Amino acid sequence: MRSATSAVVFLLSVWVAGPLHALTLQDAVKAGLRNSHTLKEAAHGTDIEKYRRDTAQAALMPKVTSRYGYSRTDRSAGVDGRDSSSAGVAVSWNLFNGLADLNAYRSAASGYQARQFQETGLVEDYKLKVIKAYIEVLSARKKRAVATESEALLQSQLKTTRLSYKVGLFPKNEVLKVESRAVAAHRKVLEAQSKVRVAIFDLEKVTGLSLSSTVPLTDFPAETPGVPAMEQLTAMMDAHRSELKYLDTLLTSRGYDAQAAKGSWWPSLDVSAGWNHYGDSVMPDGRAYGNNDDTVARADLSWTLFDGTARKSRLASARSEVSRVQETLADTRTTLETALKRVVEDYRLAVASYDAAHSEVASARENHRVTEAMVKASSATPTDLLDANMMLTQAENSRAEARYAMYRAMAEMERAVETHLFYDGGKRFFDYD
Repeated sequence: MRSATSAVVFLLSVWVAGPLHALTLQDAVKAGLRNSHTLKEAAHGTDIEKYRRDTAQAALMPKVTSRYGYSRTDRSAGVDGRDSSSAGVAVSWNLFNGLADLNAYRSAASGYQARQFQETGLVEDYKLKVIKAYIEVLSARKKRAVATESEALLQSQLKTTRLSYKVGLFPKNEVLKVESRAVAAHRKVLEAQSKVRVAIFDLEKVTGLSLSSTVPLTDFPAETPGVPAMEQLTAMMDAHRSELKYLDTLLTSRGYDAQAAKGSWWPSLDVSAGWNHYGDSVMPDGRAYGNNDDTVARADLSWTLFDGTARKSRLASARSEVSRVQETLADTRTTLETALKRVVEDYRLAVASYDAAHSEVASARENHRVTEAMVKASSATPTDLLDANMMLTQAENSRAEARYAMYRAMAEMERAVETHLFYDGGKRFFDYD
């Protein structure tokens, strides 16, 4: 009976904890892209631009219309009443309007392409958001592990100090110091656990998944990959960054808008052809007088000679829009270049800090070991060991902070140039595709 109860408790604990398999970065990113309402909204915006392009393209095609009409008059040619009806088909086509319709289509096509680049940028931004949330969970868990280790060391020291106090090796105040530090260490563990839960909440938000606080994550290799020269990174950014492609294509679209505005200064030529059939009743099946049908072909040439300042204002507005997008493009490029420089600097600082932290941790750990041995030999006080413990905890936290700051900078750098930069054994460092 006891074994059956234990089995049930185990199964319930597994069910509550959720799946045992690790949540990889690839799983997290795919879930985020699949569940993000922001990206779904962006996709609908892209569809809208596609339909606008298709609408503009339709203006280049001929129009085919059908028509039916029926009328009844009270008097007609001495007769009490008369019915008449007609039905017909007409084809019309604008042959020339200063290329306004063609340029309007080109503008809409470029606008659709620009929107696709904009959507790609939003997708890349969301990938970065998921990666940073994933890294934050790893960082919070590492800091929790450091806090837990620090508490364990202090609890062990507290036990030893109490025994030493009982035999008269140390005064009471040494015990109180260790007790106070142990309580503070336990509070640090609670804070670290809370930060892990908050980090899990943030990861749930960006992935749309329901995650257990104990769900295992796959950590990254503890390495410090090199980075290309700044000139290479800038060239990559100019070639691949979606925001620059978006604005460059949008500039092309606005240029076509200006060309379309010029079309209103030219004459417009329309041609049409139609066939009509007439009748003396509701159905146009022939009539007693006149022709039963006729065919009409015509050409219309129109030219607006004066419309106040409407055409001039439309053209000036379109040209101003071109200038506005040019300035936006220049400003965005400068902003992105500055952001790239900053993230490269952040990465270099994190790498240098991470490399230095290895030596710092090694020294702090050795110092803790030596101090602990000296305390046991009564050559040092518990206060000295408390200082050694604090030094070790600070060193471990500094290494963890530098390590995950390095990962964040790597992810931001790949986003800045929109290119994969970091590899581990031939495999992409951030493998999320």
